Amino acid sequence: MVTQFLFPTNRAPRLWDNVLITVNALFVGAGITANLAFEKAEFDPFVIGATAVLALALLKVSPRQPMLRYYGITYTVGLLATVLIKTV
Repeated sequence: MVTQFLFPTNRAPRLWDNVLITVNALFVGAGITANLAFEKAEFDPFVIGATAVLALALLKVSPRQPMLRYYGITYTVGLLATVLIKTV
């Protein structure tokens, strides 16, 4: 994420790029959810939460970067789905 932030792309992602990034990120977010929600995770939620916060903060500063968008969606979806599963 830091590399994408330090060396940003100069091309804005097209709509189809965003669709593919989002679909892939949702699959990986499901994997993160499976890891956190259905296994005994002690330190993992803190790492996932910190990564999500970092990704979203970098995405706010540099919103056109596809990898930041990918990580922001992936870790946020994984973390929110885990919270939803654990609380219900």
